Amino acid sequence: MDANKSAHWFLSPNIAAFTEFWFTDHVAAPLFDYEADAVAQALERNAESRFYSSLLEYVADCLAVRDPDYAQGLSDHLLALFDPDGARKNYILLQEILADLRLRERAELGRAFHSVSERVAEQGDGLSFQASHIDGRDRVFLFVAARIRTKAQISEAIHTLAGAAMVHFKKSSCLVIVDRDGKHYDLALSRSDYQLTADDESAAQKYFGPLRIRSVDVSCL
Repeated sequence: MDANKSAHWFLSPNIAAFTEFWFTDHVAAPLFDYEADAVAQALERNAESRFYSSLLEYVADCLAVRDPDYAQGLSDHLLALFDPDGARKNYILLQEILADLRLRERAELGRAFHSVSERVAEQGDGLSFQASHIDGRDRVFLFVAARIRTKAQISEAIHTLAGAAMVHFKKSSCLVIVDRDGKHYDLALSRSDYQLTADDESAAQKYFGPLRIRSVDVSCL
């Protein structure tokens, strides 16, 4: 295709007898509905998808190293939920969940995480959340951003919101990703044997019932 957006087929070389040169002919070729604007838009969407996807990829990468101050401010009950130092393995399960997502899935989840973080960053104080799920996957993703909140306060909030999200979206698993003060990422995964309670039902009505829902096609770029 040339600069004028005209397409051509180049034919086999035509070699003249008793000469040392050859040349080719070309004929007009179909455009196959090629549209430069559509290609440019697809490339732009791909770049956007990779940006938002990279946010979750970065979170997954951070899991490989434990925060040396992770125990600070945690109760004995919360500390018991962590793998012992020197015997960490559950972080690999969290990484596998994120790695199992397709690019477009990670991108839309990353977009939701970015939106929550930006929202609470503008406020400068408080806690904000957003839940997302992917059709065909029995898991809801809960994104939380908090500023000037203790670990105990955040833990209490995500316990309530995770159960509420599982009820509202009818999922048996919830992965929570927390942006804490724009400096730390905390992740939590619901237990496989967790039984939803009446309190979870009430919280679902309170926290997710009034929220609007947006659907996005993640089947292609």
